[in-house]
Amino acid sequence: MRFIKVLFVVGLLGSAAVQAASFDCSKARTRVEKLICSQPQLGEMDEQLAAAFRDAKDGLEPAEAQGVTETQIRWLRRVRDRCVDAICVENAYASRLRQLDPAADGDLSCKDLRHMARRGTLDAIDTGSGTLAANSVDYECPDSLGQLPFMQRLLELAEKIRSEDSSLPCGGTLFHPIWRSYQLELTQAGMNPRAHPKWSSYKGPANWKKFVDQGVTGAVTYFRQWAEQSPSNREVYEAFSREFDQAAAQLVSRYRSQLSMSTDEAQSATLVALARVVERAAGSAPQSAEHAEFELLAQLRAAPLNGTQVKAALAGLTSDQALRALKVALIHKQPTEVVALLADAVDPAVLLDANRPKTGGSASDPESLEDIPEPLLSLALGSLANLEYLLRKQVPVNAINGFGKSTLFYAIGAGNHDAVNLLLQHKANARQTYKSAEELRPPGSMCVFIKLEHTRRTTLMHAAQNSDVRMIKILLTAGASLQAQDDLGFNAHDYALMGANRDNALYLGSLGLEPAAPR
Repeated sequence: MRFIKVLFVVGLLGSAAVQAASFDCSKARTRVEKLICSQPQLGEMDEQLAAAFRDAKDGLEPAEAQGVTETQIRWLRRVRDRCVDAICVENAYASRLRQLDPAADGDLSCKDLRHMARRGTLDAIDTGSGTLAANSVDYECPDSLGQLPFMQRLLELAEKIRSEDSSLPCGGTLFHPIWRSYQLELTQAGMNPRAHPKWSSYKGPANWKKFVDQGVTGAVTYFRQWAEQSPSNREVYEAFSREFDQAAAQLVSRYRSQLSMSTDEAQSATLVALARVVERAAGSAPQSAEHAEFELLAQLRAAPLNGTQVKAALAGLTSDQALRALKVALIHKQPTEVVALLADAVDPAVLLDANRPKTGGSASDPESLEDIPEPLLSLALGSLANLEYLLRKQVPVNAINGFGKSTLFYAIGAGNHDAVNLLLQHKANARQTYKSAEELRPPGSMCVFIKLEHTRRTTLMHAAQNSDVRMIKILLTAGASLQAQDDLGFNAHDYALMGANRDNALYLGSLGLEPAAPR
């Protein structure tokens, strides 16, 4: 008899809704049941609790689900059924709803997040608006992907690539809720990756090549094209892909050991989980391509080509497509024979128009500064032969990007003495500076290059911070200014100190240059 009674009580919170309660009010027998059926508010709370009870058990192991059921039975007997009036019943239901719903009190501990992650309901948490969060959430749960030690470098690179400013108005009102939502996704992926609908969709090893080949996220195409826009982008992209492989290997191991996944399951879940990090890095970028892809681009990325292959692939391409292919060829260090064929297929006026904004705006217009492409020569720094070819073809040696950085700056930063000498032989300006703060941020354009603090930086400052004494000597011989200061009053000696470059600081000091930055 006791077993039958228990089943009947549990059924009160599990049957179909009838007459504004979770049970059939025509069969109500006890004082509390009749009270619930007589007052709509109590009937509604009974339905809410029935739903919360089902959700609380959903996705749990049988033993855990049984524990929730037993707790519910005790509450029915010892709390709800001992009430003598409607106020008592209402308070009992409100208290039990808070117990079953971790988000009810707006204070989500790590334990609460684990419970919700098992149910796959973390995405239901209200992330608020602007800087105001709707809930207090522990985003530092140790089993979130955002907190795992082996994930930290990959996450840092994603933020570097995203390059987003959180300050208003530049960051926008959505910055913070988007960040909170991202953290919850990392938490879900760390605690219960099976909740993602695609967690088992992919086959094969979890590495960057497989990730790209399987098209796990559409952001990859944009991401790859972003990497081909400048040497610095390429460097970060390659660091990201290496770190992706290291993090993926450890995440597969963690999923297998801690979540009892098979190797195939763990690899697929890893690709899906890390796709969110890639999408975070891509930021507000389109999820497809910035430029239309075509077969020659894939060939140029895959392996070195020869002239015969390129001639066949060039048939039917426009001048703009040839220029796109040329940039990809340069960044991937294709043979000069290939580079020459592609350069010849580009409209000469376009090839020599160094500061043509991609959107067709004016290079002097602050609104189009970020659309000015990187100097074409900067993409050739990986091959001295290609760089020399383009210089002979009179591609502008002093072309600059939107904030004033010329190819000489990139060569200095890479420590490429031979490229620096070659550029200087072809009349590269050793006194080139970044644009001034006024040029970059005139009135009304406060969010342009917002993170660029040291405006009007010189080539010598760049060398002092990022290269060596030999580079400093090359630039001084070519006419670089020893005494120049940037817009904040820093000179080359200050830059050597910022770069913790002791040898450069000592050498500049021996020339009589003392630090000048405001202290």
